[in-house]
Amino acid sequence: MRRSRFRFTLPLLNRLLLMYVSSGCLDRARQLFDQMFLRDFNSWAVLIAGCVENGEHGEAINLFVEMLHRQDMGNVGLDRMGFSVSGILVCVLKACLFTSDFELGTQVHCWLWKMGFSKSASLSCFLINFYGRLDCFEGAQTVFDHVRNPNTAVWTSRIVSFCSNGNFEEAVSVFKEMGREGVRENGYTFSTVLKACRKMGDIRCGQQVHANSIKSGLESDGYVQCALVDFYGKCGFLNDATRVFEMDINKKNDASCNAMLANYVRHGLCIEANEILRRMKMSGSRPCESVFNEVSFVCGSGVTENDVDEKYL
Repeated sequence: MRRSRFRFTLPLLNRLLLMYVSSGCLDRARQLFDQMFLRDFNSWAVLIAGCVENGEHGEAINLFVEMLHRQDMGNVGLDRMGFSVSGILVCVLKACLFTSDFELGTQVHCWLWKMGFSKSASLSCFLINFYGRLDCFEGAQTVFDHVRNPNTAVWTSRIVSFCSNGNFEEAVSVFKEMGREGVRENGYTFSTVLKACRKMGDIRCGQQVHANSIKSGLESDGYVQCALVDFYGKCGFLNDATRVFEMDINKKNDASCNAMLANYVRHGLCIEANEILRRMKMSGSRPCESVFNEVSFVCGSGVTENDVDEKYL
């Protein structure tokens, strides 16, 4: 680039950076970046995002810190760079998660707040997840408290945060609070709370969540149905799991089939398990390897590797 007589404009160079990053040529992107006499926020953003995408989380953080020293961030405005700023900071937070850099993550959060970007619902969801993954529930609660009229995604992020860290009672408590506030749940909300109920072995709570999903018209949602099949099966209520699974046989997804298959194997019902395998074959799907290995182990000669070859290969 330095030897070329052609005058490259900054927008063109940024597009070349994006092309290299999108093509997985991170080394070429870094080489071009290092040769650029002039860089703007987009230049740094593209390379940082590329590093995160390629698992170079430490390098992404180093670039971000260097950018803060070299780039004047105080003049970045919402109209001009709003999308780029929020997007790159999410990338930096992802890198902080992978490197467990809690200090930088909180600094990024403070910067977001000062610049006014923390009001974004999507960023609030990510920040709640960030603090939850690092077991800082006080930070997650602070983010939630600063969201004006939190929507379904924000509430669900809070539930997922508790559930991911084994705080299942808190997850259920937040779910109930969400209902009292009149916020409509989605399929992911119900599936997460059902997981919490299963982990606690609380069949009554799970049944209440199931009833709520029916009222919301989401009982047949793919996420909810799979979670219900898994919940009832692992809590020992196989008839209820079967009823949910058979509710709409024409809309079965692989996850629900695998969950029901695992239930039958867990209870030693090999004939029923083989029937699920037959249905999956007819629909062109196949069981996940771990579940099929369970079927082979429990059902013995009923299912063999040759059967897999004949049915699925």
